[in-house]
Amino acid sequence: MYDKTIIVFCSDNGSPLPCGKREIYDSGLHLPFIVRFPKGANAGRVSQMISFVDLAPTTLSLVGIKPPEYMQGQAFLGSYKSAPRKYIFGSGDRFDKFSDRIRIVRDNRYLFVKNYHPELPPYKDVRYRKHMDMMMELLKLRDNGKLIKIR
Repeated sequence: MYDKTIIVFCSDNGSPLPCGKREIYDSGLHLPFIVRFPKGANAGRVSQMISFVDLAPTTLSLVGIKPPEYMQGQAFLGSYKSAPRKYIFGSGDRFDKFSDRIRIVRDNRYLFVKNYHPELPPYKDVRYRKHMDMMMELLKLRDNGKLIKIR
């Protein structure tokens, strides 16, 4: 099966830590993504903006099925591959009990961020984060004044 299987490897940048997937800056948006084709087909490096909503239409496209019009996203590989995206969009609204409203637009060169609540702190004290040893250490360093401010 290995020689007949397309393997997709991707990450979600871990939600519990700062700068993870819940952050809509590059630290949360720029993710590792690898597609391995059978027999080394399509080998090489491609730099292109994709979004997780593109995975379902791409999967259909890879097996020769045209993605339905109502499906969000666009195929980035396969028979029904779309033109590369010029922009990607992101949002941050709810972080468990915390609310926020941030929107982004990114192209290959720039990241535009619209923060509707700049008065809110960037760190959200989400309860499940405190179950992570690394997060507890970061909070201890913060409380002892040993972290540098990045924003």
